[in-house]
This record gives sequence, C-alpha cells and structure tokens, in this order.
Amino acid sequence: MRRRGSEVSIGELRRGDAVRVHWLDASEVTSSLPEGEHLYDTPIRSYGVFLGVKGRRTKHLVIAKEVITHERTFHYNVIPLGMVEKVVLLNPSDLDENLLRHLSKKVRETPVKKFKVGWRGGWMRWV
Repeated sequence: MRRRGSEVSIGELRRGDAVRVHWLDASEVTSSLPEGEHLYDTPIRSYGVFLGVKGRRTKHLVIAKEVITHERTFHYNVIPLGMVEKVVLLNPSDLDENLLRHLSKKVRETPVKKFKVGWRGGWMRWV
C-alpha cells in the first residue's frame, strides 16, 4: 500500500515520488581495521525524487537530489539495488527535525571559505 511516510517496495515506486532511501555505501578505511563487525557498515539516508531503475550489469535505483531549474540540470544519485535496505515515501513529518536543526546550525556557523573546502572532501561533521 502506498501511504506517505510508509516503507514501499521499489516496484511500487512511480517516477516523481519523493523518497528517503536507506542503503549501505562502500567505505574506505584510512587507519587500522575496525574490530567490531558493525563498524564496517556505512548506513546512508538519501532524500530525492525517484527517476527509475537503470543498469545493464546490475540494477540501480536513480534519484534526483538537486535540480537547478534555470539551467535545466540536476544532480542525481545512483544506488545499487543490492545495497538498498528500504525505501520510504516522504511525508513532511518524516523529516528528522533534530537532524535538520543541527545541520542548519552548522551551515550558519561555518565560514564560507571552510564550507567550500569542506572536511574530507566536502563532508562536514554536524555533531
């Protein structure tokens, strides 16, 4: 059943659906290997608009993350289906207000120069 704020199967998605995708990303360790098995998982939550499923060798979920309307361009994310844990149709109440508050504060407090350079190639800590 397609209800906003509920988990749906990829087969239930329609082009244009606003979604939150929970998935596991690949990661790179630059220090010694972690001891705990759970430390190898890199859980990611991506928010975007469902565009479809594509791929020849393996299928990928494709979502538009940023759209620049006056340039008619968009930034997209391509997630291998085998890495997807779940997909949730978005509802405004699903957005984590605490997370958004922390992220907004970080953006307000970070000088533009540091924001451009970023931390580890564009990633910034928010806690």
